[in-house]
Amino acid sequence: MSIPAIVATATATLLQVMLPNGAVTGPVVVQVASQSSNGVTFTMPASIPPPAPPAPTPPPPSVPPVNQAPTVSAGSNQTITLPASASLNGTATDDGFPAGSTITTTWSKVSGPGTVTFGNVKARSTTASFSAAGTYVLRLTATDSASSARDDITIVVNAGGISGSSLVAGNVSLSATFEAISIRARFSGDSNANATAGIRFRKSGDLIWHDAYPPIIDRRTSINGMNNSAYALEARASIVGLIANTTYEVEVTWADPDGIVGGSSITRKVSTLSYNPPTNGVIRWVDAAAASEGNGTSRSPFKTITNAIQRSTAGDTITVKSGSYGPFTISKSGTATAYCVLKANPGDIVTIQGSASDSLRVDADYWRISGLRFAPSIQSSMVVGVGRHHIYIEDNISTDVGTGNIWSSGGVSILKNANNIYVLRNQFYRTSSGTDNVDGVFIRDTGTHTLVIADNTISGNFWDGIGNGVNDHLDSMENSDFAHNTIINWQDDSIELDGGSVNLRVWGKTAISNIAYSAISEAGTIVGPSYIFRNILVNRGPKGTGMKQGNNGVGFCFIFHNLIETAGTGGNEAVGQAGGPVYSENHVFRNNIIKATGNAYYDEGRTNSYDYNVLYAPGFTLVGSWNGSANYSTLTSFRSGTSQEMHGINADPRLVGTNRTIDSTSPAHDAGILLPNFNSLDSAWPYSGSAPDIGALEF
Repeated sequence: MSIPAIVATATATLLQVMLPNGAVTGPVVVQVASQSSNGVTFTMPASIPPPAPPAPTPPPPSVPPVNQAPTVSAGSNQTITLPASASLNGTATDDGFPAGSTITTTWSKVSGPGTVTFGNVKARSTTASFSAAGTYVLRLTATDSASSARDDITIVVNAGGISGSSLVAGNVSLSATFEAISIRARFSGDSNANATAGIRFRKSGDLIWHDAYPPIIDRRTSINGMNNSAYALEARASIVGLIANTTYEVEVTWADPDGIVGGSSITRKVSTLSYNPPTNGVIRWVDAAAASEGNGTSRSPFKTITNAIQRSTAGDTITVKSGSYGPFTISKSGTATAYCVLKANPGDIVTIQGSASDSLRVDADYWRISGLRFAPSIQSSMVVGVGRHHIYIEDNISTDVGTGNIWSSGGVSILKNANNIYVLRNQFYRTSSGTDNVDGVFIRDTGTHTLVIADNTISGNFWDGIGNGVNDHLDSMENSDFAHNTIINWQDDSIELDGGSVNLRVWGKTAISNIAYSAISEAGTIVGPSYIFRNILVNRGPKGTGMKQGNNGVGFCFIFHNLIETAGTGGNEAVGQAGGPVYSENHVFRNNIIKATGNAYYDEGRTNSYDYNVLYAPGFTLVGSWNGSANYSTLTSFRSGTSQEMHGINADPRLVGTNRTIDSTSPAHDAGILLPNFNSLDSAWPYSGSAPDIGALEF
């Protein structure tokens, strides 16, 4: 039997065939057309290995996956009635790409008449509160880091449920100085005036919150016939004892038994001021001994300060060598990122001569002026012009201010609408005679804010140490600090707080006079709150008083931890009303030592609150003309008749030394009340005993 085989390869010397199944040993014959070869014997092996499997088919080339945008749904449209909130139930899914990414979601307001506050703006299921009725479109956006998608939902907010007694939280604005923050938190509603607010703060990045002293809530639309719309319907407060050039978070939380429309808590950030603003220019030199005007280099200095200012650019530092220089005006401004600097060369005495008016006038912004010595001046040593801002006046000396005894003169006189003026570590002296006209620092007009007058020495025959001409104006001295000043032998008031005084703070001051009419004038805070704390106020003037009040002073004022002492010839009340017909209201006295050669309190009362104070008036009626009529000779009768000073003390405070401190034997020791941010353990003035000490300094 013949079995045909398939020829795989054939050459002249080689023949390869594929044997079919069933092949056995036998001859192999090659036949081409009609010709056949001789047979060749082929021996079939016992077994034939199976053919090798075919090579695997290579996989197709890989194709990277295409990222798909997330799938997102904002949920169903809703209708709610205020003050209810909307419950949002969004969803979002993703295909898992890009690899390793996670899906994130964010809620936002697209349109609507009011403010929308989300419970958690990043959560898919959360709440939304609305400040006003109307139709709102909210959007849920989802992203996987490479692509995003969004979906909208419509919320119809009906007004039917709004009650005028419900509070609607508004904007929170913060402003800062070097060591303090001012808070103004707007609101509406609350027609029954029962809402309250609390404030916490912390350094940005810290975990622990700290309590601020509770804010005042101002609902007055007019004050003594003056329009108060700029400050009405606000909670206001100050946070004190802070660190310069530091960012803080501030949280305002509202509470109202009638409900709150919108979110109850609002958090904002603000940074305290820096003592070292930026400069980035060149150093220009001035030398009065130069033969002629040079080009401002150290080898070829300018001859006059005026020429140096004209030739300078923003960010330059003008360094002045020893010599006498004429009066001048600064009229070229720096910038917020490039302050101009005018300073005395370290160790040199640079004297600015007086003139028929003012020695130096600043009609520019963003300047630092330091180390100058002002010769006696007819009027002011330095004047800050109308509307000028961001000016540092540091480490200067005025030898005899205001020899002409002209009203509104001062070591520094600050004009209308000036702001961010920092008067730091200067020495102002006055030996010339004259009354009622010349102050160490004088705030001449309205519209001022963010004034820091700190660490100065003001000594001599000044009318007021720090005075003003805005006694009856609401918009003055807002967000300002008068701190750490030493004021000696003024004639009228060491400091006048008289005016709007919204978040004006006076602290750390030592004021001692043998001739003054009053140790300090708070006559008065019209709007507030103002804060007077940790001061030593001593008036030994024969006819002098301590804290002068009254004169429209119906604003909020907090008087904490002061020593107020009179040591005259008799009739020298420590705290009393000096002017009217509108006397002080809304004042709070806590933890003060009040020692007098006269009444401790005179003509006080009304809505003011007095407690935890040490009162001492040996040989005089303790409280005179309370509410204009009643006299109380003892603390017991005063408590019984007024319910004031229920924790007060009537005893000698046992003051020690020229700083008028106390020791462990004083009745003021460990006898005060805790005041958050003013004496709490997390404050700049922590108490050290079983309770805070009463008085300016902790023993």
